[in-house]
Amino acid sequence: MCGGFTYADVADQQQHAAAQGTALAQAAIAKLNAHKGVSCDEIACVMLTLEDASVLSLQRLPIKSPHQNVMYMLPVPHECLGPNSEYLIASGNMPCVYSCIDAILDPAPHVEVPEIADTPRYRSLSASGDEGDSGNVSAPPIRLPPAHCVENTDGSKTFVLHTHTIVKSEQDMHSAIAAGQYKDVPDYHQATGYACFDSLVEGLKRNHVPLYHLFAHDDACVIDPDPDGPFVVHPIAMLNFLDELLPLLMPGHDMLVCVPKFDDKGVPAPRSAFTFAFHYPAAVATRPLLGLVHNDPTISTNPRVDENYAIVSNVTMPISVDPAIPSGVPTQLPLHPTSAFLPKYAELDEVHPHHGSRVGGVTPYEVVDGWLSGCEKLQQMAMQKLWADVAAFVVDELKLPPFDASTIALTNLVGMHLPATTTAVRCEPELTTASAINVKKRMRTVKRERVVRAARHDVAPEAMETVV
Repeated sequence: MCGGFTYADVADQQQHAAAQGTALAQAAIAKLNAHKGVSCDEIACVMLTLEDASVLSLQRLPIKSPHQNVMYMLPVPHECLGPNSEYLIASGNMPCVYSCIDAILDPAPHVEVPEIADTPRYRSLSASGDEGDSGNVSAPPIRLPPAHCVENTDGSKTFVLHTHTIVKSEQDMHSAIAAGQYKDVPDYHQATGYACFDSLVEGLKRNHVPLYHLFAHDDACVIDPDPDGPFVVHPIAMLNFLDELLPLLMPGHDMLVCVPKFDDKGVPAPRSAFTFAFHYPAAVATRPLLGLVHNDPTISTNPRVDENYAIVSNVTMPISVDPAIPSGVPTQLPLHPTSAFLPKYAELDEVHPHHGSRVGGVTPYEVVDGWLSGCEKLQQMAMQKLWADVAAFVVDELKLPPFDASTIALTNLVGMHLPATTTAVRCEPELTTASAINVKKRMRTVKRERVVRAARHDVAPEAMETVV
């Protein structure tokens, strides 16, 4: 799950908010528009076993929004980061490989039906776009260390708030309230939220990120260009920050705060994606799954994944996600080889209902065989291009060892109903590959839904962004 927001042209606001109330109005508008149009469609999670037996998990999250967002928040299990966040390493932006993934998972729509005895033609592989008892006690102050910062090669920064040390379970929170440590639930939430804010601010200062790039200031405060100078965050900006942060806090999790590169005027650099790299010295059972559910995990226990979320590995690695409740059953997410996604004979007329290679209303076997052969060759081409792009990024950008690119196993989580608290996957025993058919069905169902919605709004299907 993730949260992304903007404070409505913060830098502009600092220069033109002389009139009383301007900052308040702009911050309120920003709150209303924060999530409108935000999409993370076509996320790619690439899990690699490298030649030295270390494990690399790459997460590429496309961010599509009509607003200039200045911050994104992503909860991640503390065990995935390591005791001192050492597993999260600096990274540039991995190339978009989703078009290759799509071609492997569902090659049928991409391969034209050949004329009799003709060679199949291929479409382009280019990317599609880049409450408790009250009392008179005072809440004990909660402290966090300054946010750990990982500076990426593209100038963006990822700050780690070590929230696993302060976020309590529901039961522990109410026990603390009953013991008189906090007056009520809002009192506990406020103490927790302010601790996170203080940790982030200290991390921003230590890494020379001016606070006014991210937060609207109080009108009574004069901005000091020195990042260590005086700065008072506007109350509404603070409320916006807490409103976005608190629903994402979970026991046992830290918080990643992603900040783009800013120019001298405080304008965030335009970007299409954030890439996160987690490097483990040996195989690990729990690996991060960032950005699966958006903004508020309390809306639905098992929401549907409405956007494409691909998981790819160079080893066969059946996986699962934990249930929403301890007594529940894990949801299996088996990864499949490319052959499991090849279409069947009957799919030709379903995918290409108007092709002109029928003879007497029947498609000749040689036409179907040629089409199936084209689908298999497309998968091979897509796999080679995907691994070539990823390998170049791993070796040239991250300076890590190469990996075996002869095998690929993958799936797409789109259309599945998964726990809203899902932030990681776990390895599980070997499973059947039968559900590979369902992966294609879910992908095609979502595509059809987008076409219908686009027709209603009279826009192209690719212009329709699913907002979650």
